[in-house]
Amino acid sequence: MKTPNPDQPIRNTLKHLALALTMGAAMYLGAAPASATPVTTGLTLHLDASDSSTMTLDGSTVNEWRDKNGSAAKMTRDNGAPTVVASGIGGLPTVHFTNGSSMGD
Repeated sequence: MKTPNPDQPIRNTLKHLALALTMGAAMYLGAAPASATPVTTGLTLHLDASDSSTMTLDGSTVNEWRDKNGSAAKMTRDNGAPTVVASGIGGLPTVHFTNGSSMGD
């Protein structure tokens, strides 16, 4: 694996997620449980599966997922069909990635 580039933290994170998915893991990204205190300062990219206004959907397939903080950062669907699950982890909205689905910047 290439050495992470400190100037591209989003791309580094996505590459690590893609590696985990390639190894056969299912990945879920969603809202933080109500009991957790989410980090909201200093974020490079803030994705929130419970905020449908930041997503462009085709049915439940996520085609684009924009930064909740309002920057131009976003992820777009590369492969497969990452899908929104209304009641995912902990009963919260979640985006489900299989080993055949991916999003990139």
